[in-house]
This record gives sequence, C-alpha cells and structure tokens, in this order.
Amino acid sequence: TVASLAGLLDPLRDLFASLPLSKERGWTGSRFSPNVKGGRCEHCEGLGEIRLELHLLPDAWTPCPHCDGRRFAESTLEVRWKGLSISDVLDLDLDSLADLLGNHPRLGAIASRLVQVGLGHLCAGRRASTLSGGELLRLRLVGALGTGATRTRQLWIMDEPSRGLHPLDVVRLLDAFHGLLDAGHAIVAI
Repeated sequence: TVASLAGLLDPLRDLFASLPLSKERGWTGSRFSPNVKGGRCEHCEGLGEIRLELHLLPDAWTPCPHCDGRRFAESTLEVRWKGLSISDVLDLDLDSLADLLGNHPRLGAIASRLVQVGLGHLCAGRRASTLSGGELLRLRLVGALGTGATRTRQLWIMDEPSRGLHPLDVVRLLDAFHGLLDAGHAIVAI
C-alpha cells in the first residue's frame, strides 16, 4: 500500500499498539498489520477486496463481504485514535492524513512529504499495484527525501518525470528535485 511504501504503516501500527485498549488486550503492532494473521480479516487476507476471476476478461475486484472493505477484524477496529480506527486512518487521503498527523513528529513529517510531492489525493491504504508510474516515482522520491544525509547518495535517472502532470504538480516535483539535490543526490532527467 501507499502507507507501507512511504514508511507510514509501521509507525501507525506502533501508535495503535500504544493505545490503552491495545495494551489492555496485550496487542502489539502486528495486530494492526493487514499482512499478519490475527488482526486482519482472514476472508480477504487483509486486502479489503476479493478478486473475481472472469473468464476471457481481466480479473475484477469487489469489496470483501465479511469486512466491507475495511481489511481488519471487528475486534481490531474497536481500537480508536482520535475517534478513528486503523482502517479509517488508512482510508483517509494523504492531504487529510497530513492534517491529522501534523503534530506527530515522525508520522507528520512523512505525510507532509507525501503531500509536498503531489500525492495528497491518494488514500494511504491504496494498493501499490493501482498506482501510475509517476505516482510510484514520487513515492520513491519521498523515501529519498526523508532519509537526507544518512543515506548513500544516489544518481536518479528519470525519463519525462513531469509528463501528464498538472502544472502545480510539476512545481511540487521540482521542489522535490531541489530537496534531493540539497541532500547530495544527483538527477538526470529528460
């Protein structure tokens, strides 16, 4: 998902595991992972969707009838932070998530970088396989922007990274490029 690729999911899981109800029930962060048995919906295995195999047509996806697309077991969804379950948080678009997490030191910074590169319209729980190539590129840029000087400098080679973007998103992309350059990375773009 966008949250896992951006590095949001692990600190979100830790946040939900630190809440009183989670501690009372003895749950750790793995309870709030859609990839681990226990807290996820076992019918859809945490995807929130069921794949329908259509003969002679591409597969279709439909919301899971057991969890209504929420990815988690009912008991897991009882744990709330600011009135939201883990599923509710993952269903927020990144603009809203950045506002919600603004005061959280680690999560707020990641969410802000996602919005900074023009990904504010995406939901945090969106499957990565549904993202466009440009969205995946910007998601990778967020990872490099977040690590700064602690990461080995890299050469970024991009083929038309602004193709198909709205002019405001091009400005955001250029700002992200300047952040990469400031962190010591090199960029070659056509």
